[in-house]
Amino acid sequence: MDLYTVELVKDKTDNAPKYIQKPLNSGMHEGPACFSADGQVMYFTADNRTANQAGIVNLKIYRAYWKNGIWTDRQELPINSDAYSNGHPVLSADGKTLYFVSDRPGGFGGSDIYSVALDANGKFGAVKNLGAHVNTEGDEMGVFLHPDGKTLFFASNGHAESFGGYDIYKTVFDKGAWTKPVNLGYPINTHKEEI
Repeated sequence: MDLYTVELVKDKTDNAPKYIQKPLNSGMHEGPACFSADGQVMYFTADNRTANQAGIVNLKIYRAYWKNGIWTDRQELPINSDAYSNGHPVLSADGKTLYFVSDRPGGFGGSDIYSVALDANGKFGAVKNLGAHVNTEGDEMGVFLHPDGKTLFFASNGHAESFGGYDIYKTVFDKGAWTKPVNLGYPINTHKEEI
């Protein structure tokens, strides 16, 4: 998989996607991606360029900046490790919190949802697990944060109220905590996997 862009132009029928240049795209997997509200910063998932001791190629999150009409300055985030995967980033509309999925040690299951705060200079704080209320012994992935900054949608195969393998759930940050995730129900969720 590679990253592409497409320009949104009203009433234009032929608007071909454009390949994002190297070094953002490589010979390995890139994506999914998210953007800052002003469109100047992109966070994206990419395969780790080296395998860990077990020979597994884990995912990492990178950041790039839009400068002079191209994406530049690909940077690996300091929250990454060769020992586990970080991926599926989503940035809050105010740019102060990055949510992502990781199978790092200390979680509740296979992959959990985490958050990390960013200061005004783009430096990262401590990584925080969203907790057992949201995360399960199964896998959580496919995170999306509503622009309101408090409504989080995600896929899970570990919550009891499941129609199929992975279902889509919603949780809201209210009074300092995440509410119990709610299954979005049929027809959004089916007996198949929704991620």
